[in-house]
Amino acid sequence: MRPARAGDAASLARVQVASWRRDLAGIVPSALLAELTSDEAEGVWRDRWREAITNPPTSRHHVLAAVTEGRRVQIFGDDYPTPDGTCIRDYIHVTDLADAHLRALGACRAGQHRVYNLGNGAGFSVREVIEVCREVTGRDIATDVTGRRAGDPAVLVASSAKIQSDLGWRASRDLRAMAADAWQFTQARTPR
Repeated sequence: MRPARAGDAASLARVQVASWRRDLAGIVPSALLAELTSDEAEGVWRDRWREAITNPPTSRHHVLAAVTEGRRVQIFGDDYPTPDGTCIRDYIHVTDLADAHLRALGACRAGQHRVYNLGNGAGFSVREVIEVCREVTGRDIATDVTGRRAGDPAVLVASSAKIQSDLGWRASRDLRAMAADAWQFTQARTPR
């Protein structure tokens, strides 16, 4: 779980909900609790494309959406202490996310509260994501570098060591697979 930052309501809410779950595990011995956290899930579950097209997800793949809409992609800061100067974030494919949840559900035991972070362990820079999207779409993606956003850390990557050790889970789909599935989904739901 990413650490809470002042003014980050989502982080503070995650910390509070995690506290409630721990309390529940202590109060209700028969409770089956597993908590999985990930910051960025990408791609589309291939068997559910038709349903996803009818009910689009609330989060959008902003780089791919920009490609289809002819917009420029904003890069928020290029002066971070990272190899290419842009933020690094940890992404996993939504199918890997579903697999982790199924494994955690199968491992639930009464009175236990399991907490797992999900990620690929390395992360990808903003420029890496844009470059892979260029390769997958076969299109140029115009970018504009703007100032940093307040509170954005240079690197935000999860360690999945605990879930790998306990349940044998590991993210198996790479950034190219995430981008390719998301691009196919974006094309399928974009009017021509």
